[in-house]
Amino acid sequence: MTITNTIKGALWMLIFCTLLPIGDTLARLLRETGAHPSQVLFLEYGIICLVLLGFITPVPVNVMLNAPLKKWHFIRSLSFFMASFCWLFVIKFIPLTQLFTIGFLAPIFSTILSSFFFQDRINRHKVSALLIGLLGVLVVIRPGFTQVSPYLLLGLLSPMFWSMMIISTKRLSQDYSKRTLLFLMSLGTVVLSAPMAIYYWVPMPLLFWGIIFLLALIGFTAHRSLIAAYALAPVSVIAPLEFTTLISATLCGWLFFGEPMDTWTLAGAFLILGSNIYITIKTHQKVRPVSSHLDM
Repeated sequence: MTITNTIKGALWMLIFCTLLPIGDTLARLLRETGAHPSQVLFLEYGIICLVLLGFITPVPVNVMLNAPLKKWHFIRSLSFFMASFCWLFVIKFIPLTQLFTIGFLAPIFSTILSSFFFQDRINRHKVSALLIGLLGVLVVIRPGFTQVSPYLLLGLLSPMFWSMMIISTKRLSQDYSKRTLLFLMSLGTVVLSAPMAIYYWVPMPLLFWGIIFLLALIGFTAHRSLIAAYALAPVSVIAPLEFTTLISATLCGWLFFGEPMDTWTLAGAFLILGSNIYITIKTHQKVRPVSSHLDM
């Protein structure tokens, strides 16, 4: 990897870390207008599916009908749907900074899960990262010192489901392009969210549709930015930049919702993200860097 590619990768990661909280700010605005999480997911990923139709690579029928792969596709779609649903359900009840802080647990959980699904050895680095990450959660929640919001506890389910999505993506990425994986996951989200979206459907003003289209555009762009970042730059450069997501989330929470900057949340974030960066770098130290060719 050249220095130029590393800089480009870092810039793509910064774009991703900026867009993610902006997208969630829009999602929270939709939730506060009365939109159900399933309605938001159904519309957002329905639009993304339509956009991706012109980009995806055709998948051979024998690969699509492969029974083990069908199982992994179902696990991936269900995990993503549940993670996103839990996230959107609590997003209007929890400060954005706190929500993004507990979201940093997902890579730690996925590293532990990979030990069971892919026979990756559990070592002291993984255990240490998990313990430090959980300590960070305790700092954020502060049980016994402040009233613990049940929505915050429900929000913890999101990184747990997300970690399972990461594991299933790791398995399926051997057989599918990233574009195809995004399309199939988006399609699965549309199917899973449809029943509840229809049941809880609320009439939408024109502004609602504008926000939905903008949210879908931001989600699509953020995904492509993340792919580009990891394709161009080493993990040791990309992982620490994730902390800028918290900065963006704090600014969005303050500007749009008047949320104060909580010192305890920031302290917990340092612990969680620090353990996240530690285990990410340790996991990838012996992995050959990926090609700079972008499969988007």
